[in-house]
Amino acid sequence: MRLDNYLKNKYENYTRSQIQDYIKRGLVSVNNEIITKTGFQVRDNDIVELKDLIEYASRAAYKLEAAYNKLNLNFKNFKILDVGSSTGGFTDFSIKAGAKLVYAYDVGTDQMVERLRSDKRVILNEQTNILHVTPPKVDIVLIDVSFTSSKPILRHLIDASNKFLVLIKPQFEVGFDYLVKGIVKNKKRVATLLEDYMQLARTLRLNVVDIFESGLPGKEGNIEYWLYLTK
Repeated sequence: MRLDNYLKNKYENYTRSQIQDYIKRGLVSVNNEIITKTGFQVRDNDIVELKDLIEYASRAAYKLEAAYNKLNLNFKNFKILDVGSSTGGFTDFSIKAGAKLVYAYDVGTDQMVERLRSDKRVILNEQTNILHVTPPKVDIVLIDVSFTSSKPILRHLIDASNKFLVLIKPQFEVGFDYLVKGIVKNKKRVATLLEDYMQLARTLRLNVVDIFESGLPGKEGNIEYWLYLTK
């Protein structure tokens, strides 16, 4: 039986999408070996285990969690700017990681989960385009936006912090001509996009600390990329 099917049968409260995310994030082991392929074949005598999970407001938090660990970041007592807060995945992770205050901005409305909306550590600004406001000074800026580019946002926020962690989503930046059923297939176009970001960083006199694939793909399966910048 496929590993994802096995786990779906065992953990009925989780959706198939959640189960597949957990596998890809390395949270599932078979006979004490981490397995990241959803189609891995499980035998009757195999011991399959799912690590204890911290539940977040959205799957975006798990993307941030992986980048946070890879970059050895520390949000303890940080003031954080979350651009594109949506349901609150990044905000939720930041609070759980010890942030003392999160300024959350989103152009939408009534998206953030109630427990975060009522959290005194969260200053929520919905129906607000970050490009139209003077940003607060923070310890790090987190950017995760859809249907637009993060580049003008990065330019606008250059004086808000000394650290910037940007989730680059090629599916919203390369143009419709490079999408095949919503998926970006052209690796050269993606490489050009990433170089554009690094060139922007140089123009803004920012240091490119790291750029790497997000361990968790976008909802449609697109590969996304983390860009970590400092002054």
